[in-house]
Amino acid sequence: MTRKAAHPPLDHRTKGIPGGTPAFPLETIAEKNWNVLRGDLPLPLAILHEPAVANNARWMKEFCDKAQVSLAPHGKTTMCPQLFQRQLDNGAWAITLSTAHQVQVARDFGVKRILVANQIVDPRFLDFVMGELERDPDFDFLCLVDSVEGARFAGEAIRAAGYRRRLGVLIEIGAEGGRTGARSLEQANAIADAILDHEHELELRGIESFEGIFGGKPDDNLGKVRALMERTTAAARALDARGLFKGPEIVLSAGGSSYYDIVVEHLGALALSRPTRVVTRSGCYITHDALMYREYFASLQARSEEVRAVAGVLVPALQVATRVQSMPEPGLALLTGGKRDLSFDIHLPAPGQWFRQESHRAPVPLAPGHEIFALADQHAFMRVPEDTPLAVGDMVFLDISHPCTTFDKWDILYGVDADFNVTTAYKTYF
Repeated sequence: MTRKAAHPPLDHRTKGIPGGTPAFPLETIAEKNWNVLRGDLPLPLAILHEPAVANNARWMKEFCDKAQVSLAPHGKTTMCPQLFQRQLDNGAWAITLSTAHQVQVARDFGVKRILVANQIVDPRFLDFVMGELERDPDFDFLCLVDSVEGARFAGEAIRAAGYRRRLGVLIEIGAEGGRTGARSLEQANAIADAILDHEHELELRGIESFEGIFGGKPDDNLGKVRALMERTTAAARALDARGLFKGPEIVLSAGGSSYYDIVVEHLGALALSRPTRVVTRSGCYITHDALMYREYFASLQARSEEVRAVAGVLVPALQVATRVQSMPEPGLALLTGGKRDLSFDIHLPAPGQWFRQESHRAPVPLAPGHEIFALADQHAFMRVPEDTPLAVGDMVFLDISHPCTTFDKWDILYGVDADFNVTTAYKTYF
């Protein structure tokens, strides 16, 4: 009963497709024999290095297998059903999502288990979810409840509509000054009581928290993260002692892309009255990045034997290829990529390599002194040293920080092999 949507065809109205290209099925892009270095596609171009994506998928699977935890990667990172399916094929237990739109996309492309890392307070969103649960007996769905009001809203709406299946919920534990979630054990118990008042509509299946809310340097937050995990485990023990969890297993979920080792350490050691499933929700691992998450991963490696035990490391898979458009004065180059193409909410992009077709076989690293210092809508402003080798028309490959806000600027990202042949068109649905 699971449906599977088809991707729309591509043509030259798609960002990155050469002008004059007739419409063609997305799945046949490799047959075009396009190559980025040969200049077959107009720049800027968001590219995913396929060997790096494969490495990262393997790395995370090995980590989860060694740690004996499940993975529900956050789909908001990519909003790409092809990558959802790749993650599921590689052993992911579910796909995590946040909004009605995201869930609708995932269901259209056949995702059978979804964890929504939010409390649902929109009637139309709840109607869609409950309708899918009624329509498809194989569909499994979990969402968060972080307040008595939220539990009552969902329970009363489901009761009024007469749905036969129950909504699976996890109680969220939060932190003072943070995001959502119960701030105390008393609040968690009150939420559980509200869920119990709607036992025919709601099913309490576990507990959840999100430790990625703390900003700043990763090592500065270790005490806060551990304190949140201790509150989460204390709430799980208390609710389990009351016999409130339903279902064959208790779901214990946390873990963004920064502290999943601490999540595993605390939740993995929790012994309750029935089997538990620890679910980590890292989403950015699949592409990693060259700045923010590289720093977080270095911190993970330094403090965690389990992370160090996994062969290899996560490597950046996402770049945006641009050209030098202008060098109007000494020390300045303008590139053909800007805010419409590149993330800039955490760090500005970093120049990685450059390429000139007449003299290079492959991109080569740019020397220190090349630095993006500002972005306009369609341009990047780059400082260059006096002895820069760059000239107008050269390609410059930009490394990215925070992949979430680069993915959402592209309808299609282009998968390339080690020789920069285009092998895949990754369709996003933002």
